Amino acid sequence: MKNRILAWILSFLVSVTSTCALEWKKTELFLVADPGVEFVRTKFEFTNTAKRSVRLLGVTTSCGCTEAWPSASDFRAGESGVLHVLFTVGKRSGLQEKEIVVTTDESQEPTRLVLKIKLPDAPAAAAEAH
Repeated sequence: MKNRILAWILSFLVSVTSTCALEWKKTELFLVADPGVEFVRTKFEFTNTAKRSVRLLGVTTSCGCTEAWPSASDFRAGESGVLHVLFTVGKRSGLQEKEIVVTTDESQEPTRLVLKIKLPDAPAAAAEAH
């Protein structure tokens, strides 16, 4: 009897803590940019694992150099989607880490995605290193 109660409590806790309907293929990406590129494009893929439709309410980025937009705003149960990301290199160099926050109508807690991009060192910094 005690084992059944414990099993029920554990299954309840698991169901409560894993309520995120969007299952992300990856929540962190690491990319290496080629020298001379102006932009880095990538995507985060996900699937709606809920039994109902999920609406994306917002997508925000930690920096104006990073844009992110979804392939759609509503995703039916079982439907997959993509969050497109465009990073503008500008005069940046070295390791860049940007956060993308996705909010939906199914969870009060947003999903935090991380994009890490290794950019070539600036020409002056590379010359000093030699």
